[in-house]
Amino acid sequence: MPYKGAAPATTAALAGEVTMALVGAPPVLPHLATGKLVALAVTQPQRSPLVAEVPTVGEALGIMADDDFVAWYGLLAPARAPAAAVQALERAAFTVLRRPETRSRLAALGTDLQATPRAAFAERMRKESARYAEIIRRFGIKAA
Repeated sequence: MPYKGAAPATTAALAGEVTMALVGAPPVLPHLATGKLVALAVTQPQRSPLVAEVPTVGEALGIMADDDFVAWYGLLAPARAPAAAVQALERAAFTVLRRPETRSRLAALGTDLQATPRAAFAERMRKESARYAEIIRRFGIKAA
């Protein structure tokens, strides 16, 4: 059943309206800690340090072992931004993301931080766009 976001899906799982929900870590971590919800698997190739005891889908089911279906956040700039400005922005972002207090704060919010240099991040976006375009085409998915 589609929900309009992770919070309503988490609420539905807590209320017993659904038997399972596929959501990111932030809304469910507090409920995992209290035992109100149980994590079955993470949808990435390796275990998350946020819930290290939870297996990956590949470990749990023997499928999708190399797939990486996680929500990510990115810092983007206009394509025509000056190279020097983009480099300065990347350096500043990495400086902040390396700080222990930043890492611990993001972990507390349910974010498994993986800072990625811009070339690798751009490649990930290209690959994911192609993968999802194929899924949309294959299953005939249309916007509502």
